[in-house]
Amino acid sequence: MKEKTISFETALLAKEKGFDVDVYERFIRKEKEYKRPTQSFLATWLRIKHNIFVSVLPFQDIEDNCELCWYYTLVDYNDSNTKNDDILCNENHLCASIDNFEKYEEAFEEVLVEALKLISI
Repeated sequence: MKEKTISFETALLAKEKGFDVDVYERFIRKEKEYKRPTQSFLATWLRIKHNIFVSVLPFQDIEDNCELCWYYTLVDYNDSNTKNDDILCNENHLCASIDNFEKYEEAFEEVLVEALKLISI
């Protein structure tokens, strides 16, 4: 079993948002280097460096008799008012995917992209 690494598009966005941690895998395009961490490593960096928490959860609509699918949640703990709020009840700090994903890794990649978009440089 091998952990999934991020896509090139996510690596571009991560570099733009300041991700510069030494990792084993890299993309090299037009003589430029882009770090390629695992999805879980990037999620840890988002949590430690930017107080952004991501998760992927299973979902199955029993009434529709559908297959198991996945959705994501994201909590941005950077708002100055967050410390006085119940962050799980405040939609300003919490978001969830509208779409469901067939694969866990697809949902994970998407929530990483959404989390990176929140970072101001």
